[in-house]
Amino acid sequence: MAGFNTISKAAIRALLEKYHRNCFSDGACLADVQQYIQSMAAHAIAEHTLRLSGGGITNTSLWNNFHDYVSPANSKITGKLIKNCIREIIEKEQSNQCCYCRRPLLNNAHAKPIEHILPHSIFVQHTFNILNLSISCVDCNAKKSNHVWTSHEGKFRRTRHYPAATAFTDMYHPRFHRYDEHVRFFRVHSNTHCISIYTGLTSQGKNLCKNLLTHISKLEIFVNANSELKNHIETIHEQECKPGSAAELAIQAFQVAFQEATETILEEV
Repeated sequence: MAGFNTISKAAIRALLEKYHRNCFSDGACLADVQQYIQSMAAHAIAEHTLRLSGGGITNTSLWNNFHDYVSPANSKITGKLIKNCIREIIEKEQSNQCCYCRRPLLNNAHAKPIEHILPHSIFVQHTFNILNLSISCVDCNAKKSNHVWTSHEGKFRRTRHYPAATAFTDMYHPRFHRYDEHVRFFRVHSNTHCISIYTGLTSQGKNLCKNLLTHISKLEIFVNANSELKNHIETIHEQECKPGSAAELAIQAFQVAFQEATETILEEV
């Protein structure tokens, strides 16, 4: 494919305004929620500035703190409810599909995590930027983890401003790119199996296939061929866990171990 489209500046402005107006379901609380999100974004920028100045990493829990937040002035305002509202909007925009593999999202927040396209552990300044948020399936989220699949990582790290859509020349960006222009997939469903085959059409799409989608395709076949393993994984995906809780840490430990084990197995496939 010779060319592709990126989201326009006008569309980005409209998107930002949309989330600003709809970041909370209770309109009476909207102004307070907007103010809180802005305050957290300011904390993220301050942390980024400190890191750039050589002050080191001082805060790695901004996202978890956001989830745990309960307004001291209004108990109706909580970080969990704000995240749920944002998740619902993004999920609808994505037609209830993972932003990377385009498989249907499960009806459970733990199994459809909010994905930081540029990992917030590295790009702390963009932790609360809606342009950096999408919804992925748990498999894609686990595989992508804190990987940054672009040659522009250093440049992106240094600036507090979010990179322009045109700056993502070698990395697929769910917010900025049209999926069908970058990736073509073929999927077959049966009663017990699902097989997906992905082909990259651009440098961004090929990069996504190389680093993520080829693994997801193999993982899908591997899990579907092991019915007992598949049932256990589905049970884990159904669990609702508070960020930072013992249950979430245990699930994350399992996901890391499972990811590492399947990486080794699937490399030989």
